[in-house]
Amino acid sequence: MQLHANGGANSTDFLALRVRNYPEDYDKPIALKTIKIDEKERTTLVSIDVKNPSLNTMEVVQVQERIPALVSDEQIEFLDKQGKITELNGAKMIVWELSDIKSKESFHISYNIKNFITDYSTYMNWHISQIVVTQKTTTADLVKILDMTSSGINETGYGEVTASVLYVGTEPIEVTMLLEVPQGFSAEPAAVTKTLIPKVITSATFRISTQKTTQDTHMVRFVVLGNDFSTYMAAPVIIKREAPPVSFSILSVFGLNEIIIISSFVAATVTISVISYRRISRRRAPEYSPERLNYLKSIRGMVVGKNKK
Repeated sequence: MQLHANGGANSTDFLALRVRNYPEDYDKPIALKTIKIDEKERTTLVSIDVKNPSLNTMEVVQVQERIPALVSDEQIEFLDKQGKITELNGAKMIVWELSDIKSKESFHISYNIKNFITDYSTYMNWHISQIVVTQKTTTADLVKILDMTSSGINETGYGEVTASVLYVGTEPIEVTMLLEVPQGFSAEPAAVTKTLIPKVITSATFRISTQKTTQDTHMVRFVVLGNDFSTYMAAPVIIKREAPPVSFSILSVFGLNEIIIISSFVAATVTISVISYRRISRRRAPEYSPERLNYLKSIRGMVVGKNKK
């Protein structure tokens, strides 16, 4: 490529460009950028052709083009698809999002700069920053319900439910939040409108009430509604009841007849033990071991001592 100097000078320079072929199985987007300079009109035309070489459809292709710092926003004129002028990592960028590029399909975007740059080294370093392939996302994918907490419903029939929402979009959006409760319950407020700020957690609290319910746990659902989406999270609400006083009575475990039988059995066991002790103590050669005899003596002492009282 031959480069001529401007302003009537005789200087000439040459630039060698090498275009490399991509392999047949290459599946990343291929971009060809062309810059045309109109010296007479003092304008610069930039064209970018993006091709999908893969066998699959690319849902979202984001083209990020870095532009020279000396070019102002007012000097940029989009000729076909509108791009977004922004700053990324301190550099001025133009970002396009292309959708549903089919296999082997190409897409053309271009813009005009109402300016003429005399230093051709600027054009040498003027390249596409990057091309990113992503999946399609909806607004619902950008709104994340982080958690739901419930205080439970106390003995007065009232409780609270609080939910937290994180928004990861780029522009603020307005949503409606509400709490769906079972039949026989009520929630206040019925609905609340909030503005979600990017990368900020937003909370909403609802007061729930009920008068009579036989179940100990009920499910409620927190819902976030937008213009083109809805998302929700469900959580249990526990009914707190007063626990009856804990007491233990043998009558609550056994009936009267069982208690009489158990008492008779214990008395019979003590009687047999006393008789066995007396028989053993009167014989010259005891039939039981000394440990057994001492055990029977201790039982006799308890029984005799109780009778003396």
